[in-house]
Amino acid sequence: MPDLNGSTTTLHWIDLTTNKTIQLTRPFWGIDDHQFYWINNNTILFLSNRASSGLYQLFPLNLPDNVLAMRINRQAIRFAFSCQVYTNLSIQQIADRQAVEKTSGSLVYKFDKLFLRHWDEYVRGSRHHPLIVSIERNANGIFYFISEPKDVLFSIDSDSSTRPSGYGKKTQWLFSASGNKFAFTSRYDEKNEAVWSTNLDIFTVDLTTSDLQPMCITCPSYSPTDDQVLVYRLQSVLDYESDQFKVKLYNGFNSKITLLNNWDYSIQAITWSLDVITSLRAVTNHNTNLLSKVRKSTQVETFNFTGAKNKTVWGWHVPPANGTAQKASLVFLIHGGSQNRYAIIVINFHGSNSYGQKFTDSITGQYGTLPYDDLKLGLSTVLTRYKYIDGNQAVALDASYGGYMINWIAGHPEMSQRFKAFICHADVTITSYENPEAFEKFNPISHVANWSQPMLTIHGGRDYRVLDTQGISAFTALQRGGIPSRMLYFPKENHSILNSFNSMIWYQEVLDWMNKWTT
Repeated sequence: MPDLNGSTTTLHWIDLTTNKTIQLTRPFWGIDDHQFYWINNNTILFLSNRASSGLYQLFPLNLPDNVLAMRINRQAIRFAFSCQVYTNLSIQQIADRQAVEKTSGSLVYKFDKLFLRHWDEYVRGSRHHPLIVSIERNANGIFYFISEPKDVLFSIDSDSSTRPSGYGKKTQWLFSASGNKFAFTSRYDEKNEAVWSTNLDIFTVDLTTSDLQPMCITCPSYSPTDDQVLVYRLQSVLDYESDQFKVKLYNGFNSKITLLNNWDYSIQAITWSLDVITSLRAVTNHNTNLLSKVRKSTQVETFNFTGAKNKTVWGWHVPPANGTAQKASLVFLIHGGSQNRYAIIVINFHGSNSYGQKFTDSITGQYGTLPYDDLKLGLSTVLTRYKYIDGNQAVALDASYGGYMINWIAGHPEMSQRFKAFICHADVTITSYENPEAFEKFNPISHVANWSQPMLTIHGGRDYRVLDTQGISAFTALQRGGIPSRMLYFPKENHSILNSFNSMIWYQEVLDWMNKWTT
């Protein structure tokens, strides 16, 4: 019986001269083929869990443990992979320790520093390090190891790729053009400062020496033609995750040049073409047959209005799939997408990306003012401009910061009374920071006495980013206030709903709640 919560991924090849697509691997439920690398014009290596053990392995290589990420240099003579390790232990010592832990009858976590837990897991001492090994191909086309794997972070209590969001990402590792240098991203977290610091560093290793000592130069990307040239993204403001990403070029002689220095937007990704000249283009067009069966909305449009501080603010208008000939209830989505018979309005309020760094930075210290004013003014603009929208049948919903904003709106009657109901996922209700006075000013709990509208609250039990007690606090306040309310609690989910069945339940409950409170 297959695991119905699973999925399958396959590899496909596209001939760029004809745009013809050929499927390379067969789909089997629960089998995940990914992270492929060209060895030559006729051969690729890829990562898959199709082995009988269920562990992720490189085909046709067998690796010592459950592999999370991998890289192969262009000449196919060096191979980097990541697996669970313990600092200062050899692969055999790690295997021995894991065997003891599996057979132990006790369950206790021991901590000497923070993080105690991060995102959705407890940090119990194991790390993910890049291990590098030399490989060779025999006459039968099979690759095999010709050296022992070397842990480039052997004595360093840190992760690469970085946890949690970097796990398994190829963008944090890279071989140089010749394969003689290796760059990787890591966070120095041997002290508690890692808990409140956003700093990540890039290290390079010279693989031609026997002593693999990483050198810190500050997601690396080597030039495909020059081992000395490396580009990477850089944020300048410590402990500010929304700071602008700029592009730096490092030439191997301790010279760093900022590219596009006057650009006012954050760089999201960096990619080289192999000849450093050719531009890139999209080549895939999958799932056309499935998308053709989806009933699509009418044309999505953008609109603008004068928002907080007399700044131009933009939004999206998504009409319902059945058109605008009749009145439609409104979903005021504090970022998101279309739902059934509803008109959807999304406001890109102050603090949003893509409108310049000053617009992004403006939310700092103004969490409950500028975005709130934009939403209030945007709603008024929408109801004036789109006459088919029934302003008396509106619901508001969102998650994370948007969940915070739902709770903030709920406590301000001049805005809350414009909605029939709210839906709040992974919300923040209580804040406690180094500057408590500033954050207390925008604490939704300070206005909980004004809550009156029905609310659906949703939270994951493994959300260690925004603890479940935040959502439970909001639900408790609603219940004690006699306000119609419901809470969805997903014990095994984190900040997002990842399980496919849970996701279907999430959407159905959200739609049911909207339908219940609108006509």
